[in-house]
Amino acid sequence: MRSLSAIPPAGGFHAGRSPLGLVAFVIGLQYGHDGTIGRKTCRHGSIHQYSIGHFRIRMFVVSLSYTQPMAEVEKHLEAHRTWLDHAYAAGHLLMSGRKEPRTGGIIVMRASNLAAAQAILAEDPFHKAGVADYQITEFQLSKAAPALQDWLEA
Repeated sequence: MRSLSAIPPAGGFHAGRSPLGLVAFVIGLQYGHDGTIGRKTCRHGSIHQYSIGHFRIRMFVVSLSYTQPMAEVEKHLEAHRTWLDHAYAAGHLLMSGRKEPRTGGIIVMRASNLAAAQAILAEDPFHKAGVADYQITEFQLSKAAPALQDWLEA
C-alpha cells in the first residue's frame, strides 16, 4: 500500500476544496475543548445551533473518484461495504453514498485530525486495491440539525 504522505495532490488522498458546502452547512457543529457541546435556543424555544470555542473533533467531507473501470470497482464493492459498516459502528461516519453519475462516492466523517481521517480511509478496500482516489476537505463546524445531536455528542 502506498504511504498516505507520498500520494501526490493530483491523486490518492489530498486536502482541497469541495463543492459540498451545503453538507458542511447542514451538519456543522463545534466541540468544546472539554468535549462538551453547547446549545443555543432560538426565541421560539427550539434548539438549532451548537457552538463552543475550541475544536476537539474535526469534520471531513471525502470525495472518492474511481480510477479503474466499474468492473474492477465492483470486485471490491462488498469488502468496501463491510468496511463502511465497521466505520459506522466505530462512530467515524455520519453518511456515505455513491455519486450520480456513478463516478465515485461521498463520505462525511469525523476524526481528531487529518492524519486520523487518512488512517481510517487507508483501511478502505477501495484504497487498498487502488480503485479510488480520495479528496479530503476539512470543514469547521458551526450548525447542526437537532436530529444529529446523538451522533455528534458520541
